[in-house]
Amino acid sequence: MLPLEEYAAMLTEVGLTVDDLTDISDETLPTFAAWRANCDEHAEDITRLIGADGLDEYVRSTEVLEAFWNDRTFGYGILKATK
Repeated sequence: MLPLEEYAAMLTEVGLTVDDLTDISDETLPTFAAWRANCDEHAEDITRLIGADGLDEYVRSTEVLEAFWNDRTFGYGILKATK
């Protein structure tokens, strides 16, 4: 993922005006903990559907994504531009 500022610069280069550039990564970070909590709450059903290994892999993937959010490798942003 490129920094939001780079996306904004690309849009500016093609003649657009950037109206909003907001990093919402911090606001979306709790999503990963919520997904893990859902896994805890529904572990029996999830295990039946995708197996114990599948559940473990999914939980691990939320941990990896959370680490990427924390070190800013990935994240979410709002970018609005007009012509």
